[in-house]
Amino acid sequence: MVKNNLVAVGAGCYLLPPHCMKYVRFGGPTFGVSLHVSVVTPRHRELDRCVAVHDNLHLDYVTSVSASGNGGVIVTGCRDSTIRIWKASKNVHSRHIHLKATLVGHSSPITAVHVVSTYGLIVSGDAQGRVILWDLKRLCFLRCLLQGKNEEVGNLGRMNGVTAVSGNCNNGNVCVLVNGEMFMSGKTSLCKVLRLDSLSNNDLAEIMRIREDSRLEGVGGGVFGRGGAGGGGGHREEF
Repeated sequence: MVKNNLVAVGAGCYLLPPHCMKYVRFGGPTFGVSLHVSVVTPRHRELDRCVAVHDNLHLDYVTSVSASGNGGVIVTGCRDSTIRIWKASKNVHSRHIHLKATLVGHSSPITAVHVVSTYGLIVSGDAQGRVILWDLKRLCFLRCLLQGKNEEVGNLGRMNGVTAVSGNCNNGNVCVLVNGEMFMSGKTSLCKVLRLDSLSNNDLAEIMRIREDSRLEGVGGGVFGRGGAGGGGGHREEF
């Protein structure tokens, strides 16, 4: 909700926090993202108007985007299985994003990323079902929450690609949707597995809490690591 109005975007788009007045569009052939108006204001009177373009952020298509609670850190996932962390900044004349790090750990296209700012975490999932937890402050690998396709995960059987990931900023719990199953875990261990067609009222309440908390979460502090090689190409802006 923005000013008591429901704001929604389609596939390949992400509402940029904290105010959701802009949205990011990704997945185009320029291997970058563009920023568009999601709410009409006195400054931006045309809905969906493009106000900034950042090309060549990756070496392949951008497949997922997330951001910290204040929009100052943007995370992009790519079809080449890499994740990149960007520092976003703006002034009255321009908008910029600067590459801080490239995270490598997946072996298939990234299908979902989510930033849990208050816990300093990034959760990512790929097309083979692997889910990885990253440290947003130190920009490093923490642990693999779920293994990938054709790999046994205890008594949970075999899994397919990750559809969505989300995190609760109050307790650090992570929700992962994989092939119609919902996995709910703590920061370091898997807690339970649910089928979407068999969710209890308590499960639904927890899901809603996670969605609301992830929308309202604040920004987490920390020192950024050095940027990875390549990417971070040109950008165009319109104000």
